[in-house]
Amino acid sequence: MNKQLRNGSGPHGHVRKNQNIFGFELFDQVFRDLDSFFEAAELPQAKDLYGCNFPPANVMLDKETKDLTFEFAVAGYDEENISLSFDGDKMWLELKKNENDLDEEKSQYLHRGLRTSSQKQYYFVPYAKYDTENAEATMKNGILKVFIPVKEEAKPKEVKINLLT
Repeated sequence: MNKQLRNGSGPHGHVRKNQNIFGFELFDQVFRDLDSFFEAAELPQAKDLYGCNFPPANVMLDKETKDLTFEFAVAGYDEENISLSFDGDKMWLELKKNENDLDEEKSQYLHRGLRTSSQKQYYFVPYAKYDTENAEATMKNGILKVFIPVKEEAKPKEVKINLLT
């Protein structure tokens, strides 16, 4: 039996995502409107309110030296729009929104999956243990890598045991 879609609904009466209803894409339009509202108010975008972590990150601890390495996926952000700083036990990462490259007079987004919003967040890096003065940051292929060495005085030390007779 051939089930046809009628009146903007699926075979079981459910509205399909991106189904054209009354001349507009219902769900996409609602989220675009919410994102515009949050962006205008300089609040997190609607999708940020649901626990999405951005930018995606890896945090690695060297088992031997105890040095820390952070990797952040920041594809689409120019170097001048990325700021990294340390304040006490916090490493601050700030991403500033890139200007829109799309000529809205000639084109429109049909789907927008790449994030370009501004973000500022911190990561815990114990100042007493890590040498933030000698931290190094490099960026290659959209990955920002931050290396933070452990302070000399915080490195594991072996203590010689003297045998008493």
